[in-house]
Amino acid sequence: MSSTDVDLMERQKAELREVRTLAPAALGIFTVLCLAPDFPQRGEPLQRLKRYLRSKGLTPSLWKLVLRDGDQVLALVRQFYFGKRHLAVLNALRVLNGLAVDRMIPLWLAQALFGEYGNAGRPKSDYYRLMSGVMPKLRHMTRVVQLVFEQPSDKQEMDVSQVVHWLTEPGLPALSISQRQQGWNWLVKKSLAFCALEDERRAVNGVAWAVPFKTVLWDNWELVPMGSTTELLEEGRLMRNCVGSWSKRCAKGDELLLSVRGLAAKREATLHCKWHNDQWSFVNALGPMNRMLPVAMKKRLQAAVTALPVVNAKQNGGFVPDCAPGHVGKSAKTEIEI
Repeated sequence: MSSTDVDLMERQKAELREVRTLAPAALGIFTVLCLAPDFPQRGEPLQRLKRYLRSKGLTPSLWKLVLRDGDQVLALVRQFYFGKRHLAVLNALRVLNGLAVDRMIPLWLAQALFGEYGNAGRPKSDYYRLMSGVMPKLRHMTRVVQLVFEQPSDKQEMDVSQVVHWLTEPGLPALSISQRQQGWNWLVKKSLAFCALEDERRAVNGVAWAVPFKTVLWDNWELVPMGSTTELLEEGRLMRNCVGSWSKRCAKGDELLLSVRGLAAKREATLHCKWHNDQWSFVNALGPMNRMLPVAMKKRLQAAVTALPVVNAKQNGGFVPDCAPGHVGKSAKTEIEI
């Protein structure tokens, strides 16, 4: 190692110590962004970081967020992003800048906003591009919902996720001044009506298919295989995930979605299995709004999959579930793509 390399390492260590002393919450972001090829190389460390963020079009209020809550931004990046770390951090900061916040949004709100587009199982590299067209609506919702809730209940978190789903619907016009004055209850009411119409539209020509076995009892859970568009739509609505659009995949027989239900039939997770080497194998399991499950719960579900009946409905018949009248078409080919 040359003397120049040694001097560089010592300078970087000194800079990190300085940032840790002056703004400990910003240390992680500085550590990531200082490796960007266009990061300034001269000046005090925090001033260089500030100049760099300004050069990316980020506002002074965002700088306050970095100083106070930068460590929480990194946690958000780890959960939802993939790709080069410095680009992911910049992208997350652009989203927060677009939402016009000067403090990190709470986890439950971040989950609803980012979870509409991706999650730990399917991370994205650019949420700002996905959100930019609807950012004014999301900015309004972010302001309103934080005035209403400090820590929402499970039901209220579902409402937040449902409002986000409605506001990000392609083709939905901007909210008028009078609509923005209606408050949170109006947003919830409109989103409920939209989601009900969406489910009805997608289910009208839905299909049913054979499932390989009926409900399986395992470790205080009921594992309920879903075998119709109607059941998938209900699971998607109650769990706030995208399984309502999985009819074609499940109807082929090689993939199986199960609703994991606990006490009082409460839905706790959606379990995805795939037929492989003549048995069902675990693919993934996610909680409400595509949240990552606790490690212990995920391991228990992996064990449950190994104990599922070794039978494939496509090969062995299986059971055709009952479906609501009018919600089942004659053929998978008639399924409507939404």
